[in-house]
Amino acid sequence: MNEDNKMHYIFGALLGIAGLVILLIFVSLSSQANDEEPGTATTDIDNTAPRITAVEYSAPSGWSAGTLTLTDGPDNLTTDTETVLSITVTYEDDNGCADVDLAAPGVSGSYLLVGADSYVMGCNVGNTVDPLGCFNSVASTTPDTHISCAPVAGTCTGTGGDIDGQFKCDLDLRHYSLPSNWSGDINVVDAGFASANTTTSFVVATTTAISLINTTLDFGTQTLGATTTANAVTSEVRNTGNIATTLSTYGTAFTCSGADDGSFTVDKLKYSTTTGLAYESLDSTLSGSLVAIGTTLSSQTEVTTITNNTHYEEIYWGLAIPDAGVAGTCQSTVTVTGVTI
Repeated sequence: MNEDNKMHYIFGALLGIAGLVILLIFVSLSSQANDEEPGTATTDIDNTAPRITAVEYSAPSGWSAGTLTLTDGPDNLTTDTETVLSITVTYEDDNGCADVDLAAPGVSGSYLLVGADSYVMGCNVGNTVDPLGCFNSVASTTPDTHISCAPVAGTCTGTGGDIDGQFKCDLDLRHYSLPSNWSGDINVVDAGFASANTTTSFVVATTTAISLINTTLDFGTQTLGATTTANAVTSEVRNTGNIATTLSTYGTAFTCSGADDGSFTVDKLKYSTTTGLAYESLDSTLSGSLVAIGTTLSSQTEVTTITNNTHYEEIYWGLAIPDAGVAGTCQSTVTVTGVTI
């Protein structure tokens, strides 16, 4: 009985060892079945439309509360005065700011279109030259330097999840730019042709201004009792504002710095806008009160020049010297004003 018991114990121990061996083999087989194998994970990211988050205006001078006051035109006849107005557009795109297209030609890219009535700045339909810097009028689609645009340096780095960007447009408004409510149409387009659009506006103020091209009426040396010849002195007046104006004038009495310190009345000075008239035939006599000359000067435009005389006038002056009582140098102050119609 004792021997049988020993055999039984030994056999049980062997079964235990065999079970252990089977278990180890099972574990080894399970480990081989979980070896790593390469795989690819993919997904599509939807394109999101860009957003315009801010539109800001700035000008070196003449800007106040949404109104731009233009700088008057110059005295000479060949150049224009420009007032620069900057418009900065801030945008964002969740796909990254670099997704916004600032360079595509034509109307497929981002643009700024600014205009009043028939005067248009910006990227007009059909322009394929420079969508962020062109000028278009009713008669022409030729790009010009009236507007120029570019990305703002330091914005939209295109790295690190940057979603914000800016572009700025500088508008060179001539002194004759229309006094009106100007509108701005801003369009931002991304590479997937999704877009954002907004409108904005600003006011160009009315500017009434004229310039005297030559500011001295010099009749030279005259004798007592003399009258000047036709076209003795000519003054040139230019409309340097942005609205039609009528001309008026007045003067002060002549005072003389001679031996007798004499003087004579301002009505000895006559004028006309018609050339070739002798003193006696000049249309108007200057007085001490403001009197309309009768001339209307239109504002200059992109196409008008000095040759068509629409914003420019010549005034012909003549003078009669008293028969006695004056000597030396005689002076009067003559004022020409422009009045808004």
